[in-house]
Amino acid sequence: MLTEKSQWNNLYHSLKDKVTSDIMEIHEKYKTPTHYKNFMSTIVLTNENALRVENDNRRTVFLDVSPTRKGDLNYFKKLSDAMKYPGASEAFYAYLRAIADAYLDFNGNLPPMTTSK
Repeated sequence: MLTEKSQWNNLYHSLKDKVTSDIMEIHEKYKTPTHYKNFMSTIVLTNENALRVENDNRRTVFLDVSPTRKGDLNYFKKLSDAMKYPGASEAFYAYLRAIADAYLDFNGNLPPMTTSK
């Protein structure tokens, strides 16, 4: 992971541009860049304070995670292996969609306030 403040700031600004921009530029080597509508969602998993955001930021959610698996390398190896299965990301997305569909009054513009945030 990055250690210098300037590196963290560069990461934050790079991620912010990707998350907030309506258009995304894809630049394949030796080809003209192409612009697409940005549908990207990003999940950052870290045990460090990776992003510096203001309390009123509605695009970023920090989830408080239980420390019960801390140091359990076997558990995280199994989790890592499971994420590599074909279709795992689609299954995770479908799971999240099912939750969203079950709570029709959910307002995605108001992020939950957590201890971390």
